[in-house]
Amino acid sequence: MTDASARELEVDPGDVAHVLFRGMVLDSHRRYRLLDFIGEGGMGTVWKAFDEVLDRVVAIKFLKSDVPIAYRRRFRREARLGAELQHRNLVRVLDAGLSPGCEWMAMDHLEGHDLGEIIEQNGRLAVPVLLDVFRQALAALAHVHARRIVHRDVKPYNLVVARAKDGSGFVVKLIDFGICRYLGGPEAADEQLVGDPRYMPPEQGIAGGPIDARADLYALGVSLYQAATGRHPFAVLLDAPLSEMLRAHRELDPIPPSALLPGGVSRKVGEVLDRIVATACARNPADRYASAAQMRAGLDELAGVAVPGR
Repeated sequence: MTDASARELEVDPGDVAHVLFRGMVLDSHRRYRLLDFIGEGGMGTVWKAFDEVLDRVVAIKFLKSDVPIAYRRRFRREARLGAELQHRNLVRVLDAGLSPGCEWMAMDHLEGHDLGEIIEQNGRLAVPVLLDVFRQALAALAHVHARRIVHRDVKPYNLVVARAKDGSGFVVKLIDFGICRYLGGPEAADEQLVGDPRYMPPEQGIAGGPIDARADLYALGVSLYQAATGRHPFAVLLDAPLSEMLRAHRELDPIPPSALLPGGVSRKVGEVLDRIVATACARNPADRYASAAQMRAGLDELAGVAVPGR
């Protein structure tokens, strides 16, 4: 290395212990100490950990060692997307790497609970909270869909209601992009069903079926029904065979959510809620909201009839 090139890289020419050059690969000296087990999914496990270099708590997702190669590709894509998609309602991926016998990614650690757990423990959400949660969920989807990505696994259990770090209340985070699909280029068709049958639109219930962003809006509509009523629209089929749940999404009309609201909720609120859910969950994608922005407009209408004086 010449003196000139050393000066260009801001390296002391005489400091032979710190010679840098273009193309040099730096070893990571980040150290994560595992603290507590958080949970387990289809592809891996998640742990709370401490980043001893940057002095912060993170969450680390480990890929299971026995998963097929397709899962490994999805895991690596999820890590790249998490580092690329920067939005208040998405979780950042901070680091990724290999440890003996496993792949992992380090992410923001969230202090909170997923919406599914909240509904199971507390029942339906009050309308103002419902509006806030789903507006934030739609903001996340709008950001993702603008980049031609379909999440394919939207559900209450992938919406985490966490404490906002700036003290401004709570923030909703859409998590788990493990089975997302990129519409911007060719991708191999799935050989089996992917997603949660409880929230799948009819077109996703066919292996390799064509889907777009409206699939996520259908799943969010089912989630909205569940959060507004405390009950899944096909609750009687939750323990039934997979084929029965898929058939329900294709053929059955659930009880309108307004019929399950408690007394004291105005008739107008019920009517608007019914219309939002019916549009989001139309069996034909052409009859659904075309975008997250359109569904957000439906929630704004609901806010207008739910909040006195608006």
